[in-house]
Amino acid sequence: MPAVSENDLTKAIKSGELLSAYYFYGKDVFAVETFAKKVLDKALGKADRTYNLHKFEGKNFNTSAFADCVEALPVFAEKLCVLVNDLNADEMNKDDLDYLVKTIENLPESTVVIFYITGIDLFGGKKYVSEKNKKIISAVSKKGAVCEFSYKKPQEIAKMIEDKAKSLGSMISKENAVYLAELCFCDAALVNNELEKLAAYADGREISREMMDMLVSKQLESSAFSLAKALAFGNVRQAFAILDVLFAQKTEPALIIGALSSSFADLYRAKTALGERVSQQEVMDDFGYPQNRSFGVRNAFEDAKRVQIAHLRRCLEILSRVDREIKSVQIPQRLLLEKAFAEMAAGR
Repeated sequence: MPAVSENDLTKAIKSGELLSAYYFYGKDVFAVETFAKKVLDKALGKADRTYNLHKFEGKNFNTSAFADCVEALPVFAEKLCVLVNDLNADEMNKDDLDYLVKTIENLPESTVVIFYITGIDLFGGKKYVSEKNKKIISAVSKKGAVCEFSYKKPQEIAKMIEDKAKSLGSMISKENAVYLAELCFCDAALVNNELEKLAAYADGREISREMMDMLVSKQLESSAFSLAKALAFGNVRQAFAILDVLFAQKTEPALIIGALSSSFADLYRAKTALGERVSQQEVMDDFGYPQNRSFGVRNAFEDAKRVQIAHLRRCLEILSRVDREIKSVQIPQRLLLEKAFAEMAAGR
């Protein structure tokens, strides 16, 4: 079973179908960890994990020790499980990598190996998984299943939010569940943390939008979009209020400029797309937006209707200038930002 979808993987695990090897990776780290645990629990059940579970970390990974573990027999159980977290093949020499691949290809039926990636870059900063890591993935695909966990759309993660809220003794409407997913950019781990905080505050009541606006930690990207919207519409008071919050959170000015420039780029793309009657989906495809950013593109299309393209272009030019000044001019960075905001708002 080569690359599989999350749905097919879920069905296979529920049916009790276990394979010899699994490889889980992707941006949704929470899902990666969750499914690694699901396979582990299905493989070992109530068996003693002292002897039937072996864990390896990618750093200082020992291929010989790994081979010894996978070839051992389970103790008073049907399966033996080996977990390998954050193994980066780019850090392995050729002999060790070849030995690892050979070991995977010859896994005994009584062993289940789970490779799961939660904190390293398999891509080496590029678009595709590196060639060395592909070798491990290819070997696993011949013996088991490979699944990449991408961020889900807000509507997809909303059901999980509703169910989780109920299990925490609270409730949340579908509309507000989607809103929470958007606030957290569909990061399941972040959603889970924020939902636990909200449910504790709600204390049995329904989780409202007001609670979310008050309690959910604002992400830089979310703040940047609100900031871009305020500046695009000439609301300098709101822009300075958002800047106050960002500085209170000790956000680096260079990061603020980067995120703000990205948000203005979203608005500019949306404005030009509206003029050429290009759809939101076409914009997402053309510029490689991930699915968890679909709501950002949708909001940009709505807001772009009320602003002139000349103003957006001018704001982008100002941000480009300030980015250079922050990195080179010996002037307080906050002062540079406030001056730029005043210019953008005045230009409206």
